[in-house]
Formats: sequence, structure tokens, C-alpha cells
Amino acid sequence: VKTHIQNKTWLNPETFYGNIIQCGETSGHVYNNLGIFYLDQGDFDKAIEQFRLAIAHPVEQAALPSLHASLAAAYLGIKPDEKDVSTQGDIQALRRVLPFSTRIPEAIEELNKALEITPTFYFADLMLAEIYAYQGDNEKAIEQYHVAMPHYREQADLLTLHMHLAAAYLGVRINANDSFTFPEVYQALHS
Repeated sequence: VKTHIQNKTWLNPETFYGNIIQCGETSGHVYNNLGIFYLDQGDFDKAIEQFRLAIAHPVEQAALPSLHASLAAAYLGIKPDEKDVSTQGDIQALRRVLPFSTRIPEAIEELNKALEITPTFYFADLMLAEIYAYQGDNEKAIEQYHVAMPHYREQADLLTLHMHLAAAYLGVRINANDSFTFPEVYQALHS
């Protein structure tokens, strides 16, 4: 009987972490893990609620920038891609959802909070650059790309970062597949 009852608790992350919270745990880790579960499920409102609680109850100060970035992802409606967990995959996911995101200002605010805590958090700079490029604010995008470059850890994707920077200089928008059309580039170069 006890095993049957325990299996109900361990059914999925929602019941597991919900039970931990009901038992009085208020650790930021629990809220963060539950937020990640809701993000994976595409339940962004619940993810936002859990990430806010995680920020209010951080286990360690060093975790705050990532928590703010996770909250920004929930505001934007970014569902993690299990097949591509690289920075490149996250940025492509960002580009896919930006046209449908209604809470971009809140995401920008959270990313800036992450950078206030850790100015070298390149992923927040990169997300901001992509958001600004999408909004057509190429000056801010260029600034954020330049800030991100010295802190960028994935050398394999550094070429892509330079391509995005060049596109921002040209005023050309890159689509979710990391491409743009040559007529767009030609027109940008000759205008």
C-alpha cells in the first residue's frame, strides 16, 4: 500500500516537487525544477510563477542569473528543444517564438537583471541582441553582440555570432534557421 501511495507522489515532476513543497520545502531548487518541468510542458504561466518563487528563494546568489534567464524564456514562450540543447538551438528557438511573444518587455527586464548580477553572462547578452535585432533596433543589437563576444564560450558557434553581428550591421533580419536571403543582403549593401 505504501508503495502505491509513493508511486502517486513520484508520478511525474509536478506531483513529486508539489509534494516536496507541500511538506514545507521552500528551496529555490525545487521551484526551479518545477518551473523547468512547466517550461518543457509549454505551460508558461505556471513556469513564470515557479521561476519567480525560485528567484525569491534562491539557494545561492550564483544561480540568480540563470533563474532570471529562465524566467525570460518563460515570458517569451520558449519551449526547450531536447534535440538541440546548445546555445545555437536556444537562439533558434528564440527566433521562432519572437513573432508570437507578447511579453518581450518583461523578458528584456529579466535579462537585464541577470546581467546586473553577472555582467559576463553571455547568453543573456546574446538573447538581448537577438530580441533587439528582431525589434529592428540594430544599434542595441550590435552593442549586445559586441558585449557577448569576449564571453562566448562555444567556439564552434562563434562564426554564427559574427554572422548575426554582420546581419545587424546590414540591418538584415536572420530567420529561425540561421539564414537570410541574398536579395536582402544585396539590397542592404546597395542602399
